Amino acid sequence: IGMRGAGKTHLGKAAAVSLGWHFLDMDSVYEARFGKIMQTVEADGWPVFRRRELELLKETLASHAAHTVIACGGGIVETAEARAVLVAHWPVVQAVKPIEDVEEYLNADSSRPALGEPPRDAYARRAAWYDECADFDLLAAPGEADWGAQERRFVRLLRRVQAAEGAKAPHEHSFFISLTFPAIDRDLLQPELFDDVDMVELRVDLLASLDTNFIRRQIALVRQRCELPLLFTVRSAKQGGKFDGPATTYFELCQVAVRSCCEWVDLEADRDGTAMQEFCEHARKNRVQIIGSHHELGAMPDTSEIQEALHRCELQGAAALAKFVGVASDPLHALHVNTAASAAQLSIPHVALAMGHLGRMSRVLNLIMTPVTHHLLPVPAAPGQLSAHEILSARLNFGYLPSRHFFLFGTPIEHSPSPVIHGTGFSANGCAHTYSKLDTDSVQKVLEVVQKPNFGGASVTIPFKELLMPHVHTVSAAVTAIGALNTLTKSTDGKLAGDNTDWQAIRILLGRGLAARAARRPSQRAPGRADLHGLVVGAGGTARAACYALEQMGVGVIHVYNRTTEKAAAIAAAFGGRVCESPGALPQLDLVVSCVPGAAGFTLCDAQLREQQPVVLDAAYIPRETPLLTSARNASCIAFEGVEMLFEQGCLQCQIWTKRAAPRRKIVQALVVCLQSKDFGDVSSFTEILAGRLQ
Repeated sequence: IGMRGAGKTHLGKAAAVSLGWHFLDMDSVYEARFGKIMQTVEADGWPVFRRRELELLKETLASHAAHTVIACGGGIVETAEARAVLVAHWPVVQAVKPIEDVEEYLNADSSRPALGEPPRDAYARRAAWYDECADFDLLAAPGEADWGAQERRFVRLLRRVQAAEGAKAPHEHSFFISLTFPAIDRDLLQPELFDDVDMVELRVDLLASLDTNFIRRQIALVRQRCELPLLFTVRSAKQGGKFDGPATTYFELCQVAVRSCCEWVDLEADRDGTAMQEFCEHARKNRVQIIGSHHELGAMPDTSEIQEALHRCELQGAAALAKFVGVASDPLHALHVNTAASAAQLSIPHVALAMGHLGRMSRVLNLIMTPVTHHLLPVPAAPGQLSAHEILSARLNFGYLPSRHFFLFGTPIEHSPSPVIHGTGFSANGCAHTYSKLDTDSVQKVLEVVQKPNFGGASVTIPFKELLMPHVHTVSAAVTAIGALNTLTKSTDGKLAGDNTDWQAIRILLGRGLAARAARRPSQRAPGRADLHGLVVGAGGTARAACYALEQMGVGVIHVYNRTTEKAAAIAAAFGGRVCESPGALPQLDLVVSCVPGAAGFTLCDAQLREQQPVVLDAAYIPRETPLLTSARNASCIAFEGVEMLFEQGCLQCQIWTKRAAPRRKIVQALVVCLQSKDFGDVSSFTEILAGRLQ
């Protein structure tokens, strides 16, 4: 729901494409049944239109109970009956765009019928109704024109509330950075500020105003610049903050966090009670994680008092992370806090810190969600804060960081940039791991390396993707289906696990391409995933990964083409596909994945590409410009190249090995330097990542 011009149709359509759901625009549904809306209004008046609109909404909600995004007309909230229907449904998302931006957009759009009144007047009347009906607010910052970022926020919200994915659990060597300003300055929020952290804290108690609309605008400004999880904190004066209002206001502010799609909320454990329990239940229902916190500003407590405080911070099982902060008056307090917390036998991870310069070592010892500063910030958020780089350097010098040897197995691999990807990822993610190439076709040589005690894992390419299968102890479901692995991980007990990140990289790129394709066709109905036709070219391990990716995406028809028809038939049979003998004769083509060497010369004719506009991915990256990519780009298709797939699957491997999200921007920075040294040229998606416009 939301004002006309807020982006409901655009966001809804893009999210449906990305998730493989259905999309319905209620205005289009109305006009398909009753004719143009304004004809109804002119002939029968607004009451008749509103009555029909309400009945259609009820009918649509009943017939599309799941996996559907429904965009309502801006005036759906005008009647009490319609509002009651929306309030009874969950979830309802309000697209919130600054009214000045809505006015500018509507004034420039002559294709829409007149609203009948100034947009600002309509919004003033409806704003409270929108808030009454909505469970979540999808916030756009003033002047925000990057639809891609807004689409990704919407998709993440839908995945989270539908429990497809939740806020990620805290992990070792994780950090967050606090924004402690009266108002958010967009110019300060450069991509570099967020490179080394896993979460961003907004200190709401330090904002210039606690007005809900002001807070929402600050959240929108942060979201515009950063796609990391957001921690919403209202710190009371007695806990070291500035909030001095009543408990009712405290929890009302925390409700803003849930509505505004914040992934985490900090709750002061001393407030435990009925109101706290009710809020925790509301947060749980809406998939919001909680940090239970206690800040002791007096003398450093003894061990038992610290442990008691941490147990209170568990919030009777509602918290996902417990946090205790004291004040160091002695350097030994850093070790005291860490030892007390480690011995507390908590049921959840913890943060234990001693503030001040004498307590800095506690930030080195604390391994989970350590608050950090950054040189771009005017001042640290708290006394004694260090940067992530300073903390990781100290941990490295003290030998606290994990250190194992990783490899690239295969041949020929002389020109592979994988060492750049993983060396950068390991360093940025707080690991002392190394990454080397083993250029060989000998299984025996590979197994000799694997059996060494400090071996941690490997990227696997030709010819070992299938050859190493008998030598691993466990494999993922994807590896079983594909019949090939590209990732080895050795556990501490010496067991080898096989995984495949190729298919995930293919899915990521094709999903991104489908969303971009839908955005190019705003007036066309986006087909559901089951209506899509995909073509896979090749018959090797990567082709099988591509078929598995299409299958997992829910693509309705998978065509497999290979010069050896028997091999194509085998893959098609494994994934419920069809053998294609002539790709140029296919009447519908939405997705193309080429898994053959660029030298094979495969391409599609210009007329077919221009007419059908498929999303194209060529897995080959040497040579970079394959005949298929050249043809696809000349036909204005959305096209991805092999180095983009290499980057995506490498980031997924980095996440497996470091147990942290890959530092994508830092990896791209290093990868671009590497590619430029080889006269590789610019890669558009890498430019977008470096600019912070693509995560």
